Amino acid sequence: MQKLSDYTMKSNFKKGNSNKVISVFITALVIGLLVFVGPVDAYYLQISGLKDTPYQVGENVNFLGKVEINNGEIASVKKINLNVNDEIVCVFDVYGNSLVGCEGVDISLVSNTSQFGYGYGYNSFQQGWNGNHYARGAGNYTGYGYGYGQGFGEGELVYNISIHTPQTYLHFGGNNRIQISTVTDTQILDSKVELITLNPRLAGNGNFLFGTDDAGAIFWGRFNSTERTITGEVEWLGNPSIRMIGVGTYNSSGIDSGSFVVRFYHPNLFDEGLVWKGNYANGRWNMTYTGDSSITLAGRVFSAPN
Repeated sequence: MQKLSDYTMKSNFKKGNSNKVISVFITALVIGLLVFVGPVDAYYLQISGLKDTPYQVGENVNFLGKVEINNGEIASVKKINLNVNDEIVCVFDVYGNSLVGCEGVDISLVSNTSQFGYGYGYNSFQQGWNGNHYARGAGNYTGYGYGYGQGFGEGELVYNISIHTPQTYLHFGGNNRIQISTVTDTQILDSKVELITLNPRLAGNGNFLFGTDDAGAIFWGRFNSTERTITGEVEWLGNPSIRMIGVGTYNSSGIDSGSFVVRFYHPNLFDEGLVWKGNYANGRWNMTYTGDSSITLAGRVFSAPN
């Protein structure tokens, strides 16, 4: 009579080998589960401390740039870019040292709670918000690609950033776009785009006044005969709540004649303004919108820059 044991498979594994197989299996299972659960909140870039009100020329634009790395992540951050109006104006290393550019920019590392090292973690990142880089939540990335690598682990890198004004990469008016980006071994990750307005100062050594024929709207301010600049305001006498700023350059060809280029804009965060080119002579002025030459304006010169 056959016994049940005759039908039972006998194992050739020794106890030590069995433990190794179990250990490998558990490790593979853990990694598989980490991959299976998909992206997790991992990496955050942020700019904070910018003013909601306009900056004046001569005032520093001060703010904080933060890189936040969450638990279980390995971020191979190599350098950080400061982007202004879609232009990289400064490149600095993780410790706040300038690498490329940085004209008119001061950078200092004010906090570092992230340690560089080796280990397991998510080392690749993907967009974790809906919309573009102006959207709410922009700069918050999720992690994937669990594996072994080197880089910065859990913690924060915080930088004090200061832009001296004026700079050629900043324009007068709103919609000046400021952003930081981190460059890793394989990716460039961006913060949310923040907006600022930069206004000129009403300064110079003379006054000018242009107006419509009925004087219902006037453009008045100061001119600087050394730098050949004009800065002023546009006012509608019938509606004083409407206000615009105009800033530009001029070239005089006589006591009351010359040419000018002016950007007019509303003093808020979003209006980048419109650029106009014009001439003045014999008590008259005219100007054309550079974006559409069919749009022109004209009026009287009450006091010319010279």
